[in-house]
Amino acid sequence: MPELSLTARTWLRRSCWILSLTALAAGVAVFVWQYAWGAIPGLAAETIAPITVSQSEPAAAGHLRIAVAPPLDRRYSGDSGPLELLIENDGDYPGLLTASNVAAGGCIRLQTANGSAAVRVEAHSTASLAIPIDTACAGVHLPHSEPLMLAYTWSIPLTNGKAVSGHSGKDAQTFTGLISTSPLTVTSHRAEFYRHAAQICDLLAKDFTWPVLLAVLGYLAQMKLAVRSDRQQIFNTLLPSFTELVQTHYLPIARRMQIIGIEAGLIAPSPADPGCGTALQRTFCAILLMRRRMHYLFSTKGGIFFRSALAEGLFFACVSGFYGKFQEKTGSRSECESLAVSLDPGCTLEEAISQLFSLSIGSGADPLLEGFSAWASNATCHKTAEFESYLALNELAMAVLNFESNRIYYQTDQRGVRNGSNWYFDPPQLEFVPDMDTIPADDREEITGLFIQYLDGIPRECRKGVAYPSNAVRGGTLPA
Repeated sequence: MPELSLTARTWLRRSCWILSLTALAAGVAVFVWQYAWGAIPGLAAETIAPITVSQSEPAAAGHLRIAVAPPLDRRYSGDSGPLELLIENDGDYPGLLTASNVAAGGCIRLQTANGSAAVRVEAHSTASLAIPIDTACAGVHLPHSEPLMLAYTWSIPLTNGKAVSGHSGKDAQTFTGLISTSPLTVTSHRAEFYRHAAQICDLLAKDFTWPVLLAVLGYLAQMKLAVRSDRQQIFNTLLPSFTELVQTHYLPIARRMQIIGIEAGLIAPSPADPGCGTALQRTFCAILLMRRRMHYLFSTKGGIFFRSALAEGLFFACVSGFYGKFQEKTGSRSECESLAVSLDPGCTLEEAISQLFSLSIGSGADPLLEGFSAWASNATCHKTAEFESYLALNELAMAVLNFESNRIYYQTDQRGVRNGSNWYFDPPQLEFVPDMDTIPADDREEITGLFIQYLDGIPRECRKGVAYPSNAVRGGTLPA
C-alpha cells in the first residue's frame, strides 16, 4: 500500500469523520421520523386519559343528580364524540332538564338544536342525554386547548298530573347549574409529529446541550441584566408570554377589585340613594364581575402564576376568604356561581347590572342581593364592621396582584451594592393602606403569617412605608 502524505492522511481522516457524522445524522433522522409517526415496532401507543369534570352542586329540593361521562382529553380536529349525561330524578314529579352551551372558546363546541338540548325524566327514574362535541378548529393554531362549559336548567311541577312542557312560572320550580371540564386538547397529525420529534430531540440533547446552554445563559444574564438596554432586550425575547398574561388577565382582575372598593365606598347615607339600594346593587354586581374574571383566567390558563410562590399563596388566601364569605352571605353558593359564570368576562359594570337584574332572571338575583345587603350594611345605611374587614382582604389581594405584575419588568440583579440591593430601576412599590388588624378574625392568623413572610422576601426599597402587623416580632413601619 503506497505511503500517503501528511496532507492526504489529514483529508482522509476528515472524510471519515464527515461520513461517520453524516451516517449518524441520517440514522437519528430516520429514528425521529419513525418515532414521531409511531412506526417503531413494539412502541406502545400513547395513552389518552379522561379529563376531570366539575359541576355546581344541585339543590336538594330539586331531587336531581347528574353524572357526566368525561370525554377524552385529546382528539383530532374534525372528530366528534358526545358529552354524555346521566340524569336521575328521585322526586315524586317528572322534570325537564334543558342544557345549553356556554361558549368558552372558538374551537370546541357542543352541538345543540336551537342552542339547547332537553330531556324529560319521569319520577323516580333515570334518563340519558348525549350532546355531540364539535371540534371544528379552522384558522386555530394546533394543538389548542380549551374547556367545555354547559349550563342547565331543571324544571319540576309543584302539583302532580301536569305535562312538563305546559308549566307556567306559578306551578313549576326551576333550578340552575353549571358543568365544566378541564381543558380538552385538539390536535392534528402534523402537530403530533412535531411534538414527538421535539421529545426525541430533547432526550438526545438534554445531557449535553441543555446544561451548557443554561450555564451560558445564566452567565450572560448575570453580566447583562444590570444594563437598562439589555434588560429591554430580555423583555422582548423572554417575557412575551408573561406580558400577555398581565395584559389579558392580571390587569383586568386588578381593575375589577379596584371597582369593588370604589363602589363599596359609596355605601353610605345619601338623599339620592335612600336605603343604599343602588350602591349595594352595584357592589354586588362588581364582586360577581371580579369572580367571572378569575374564572376566565382559570379556565384558559389553569391558574395564576407569580414570580413568588408565596405571593400566589397569599393572593389565593385573600381572594378565597373574601369571595367565600360573600357566597355564604348570599344564601346560595351554587346560584351565586351560576350568576357569575353567566356574565361575559369583558362586560362593563353597567352591562352586568342590566343582565343580572333583567326581567328574565331578576327573580334569581334578587334573593342573593338581599342576603348580601343584610351582611354589607346596617339599618342606618352604613357598612358593617364585618364587611369592612373583608374589604381589607380584597385590597390586600389587589396590592399583591399589582406588585407581582410590575416587579418582573424592573428587576436587574441580586448581587447588591453598598446601601442598597441594586435589584431595581425605579423600584415598584407594594401599596397596602389598611391595618392588618382589620383582617377578619377567622383568617387573620393565616393571612398575617403569609404577609410577614411575603414582606421578608421583598427588597426594602419596594416596601417603604408598609407596616408589619402589630403582633409581629419586628413590629412598626420599615425604615426607608
